[in-house]
Amino acid sequence: CFLARQFGFYGKNNLEAAIVDQVIGIYKDLIGTWMKVRYNAADDKEKQEELMVKLRETDFPDIFAHFVKLLNDNGSKGLFAGDSISLADIYVYDLVFQMKANAGFDAADKFDEIKTLCDKVCNNDKIKAYLANRKQTEM
Repeated sequence: CFLARQFGFYGKNNLEAAIVDQVIGIYKDLIGTWMKVRYNAADDKEKQEELMVKLRETDFPDIFAHFVKLLNDNGSKGLFAGDSISLADIYVYDLVFQMKANAGFDAADKFDEIKTLCDKVCNNDKIKAYLANRKQTEM
């Protein structure tokens, strides 16, 4: 978060910074839940699948509906805070990417606003260049 503040990715004022904090907090909760499903339930495949179904069909849609509300509250910009990409936008892009790459599902499938956000993030010139050269790793 320090670097995001230093380089202008934490919003332009305290309200925008609070929105970034909110999105990051939700992200951490959701990733924590996914990690529990992925690793803590790994010994019981039936239980793991049951928890994964809940994550896909309940947890993600509920959270993404909230994300859509936050995006809409920011007007037609398609970003969480202000009119430029913030750390919140990058976190949600990463969440969608990680779910596709490591959990095998498109968390943004039914959320056009989230897809648009992800497109804005990955089409940013600097982020696009980074992604083109990034070494693929698990998580």
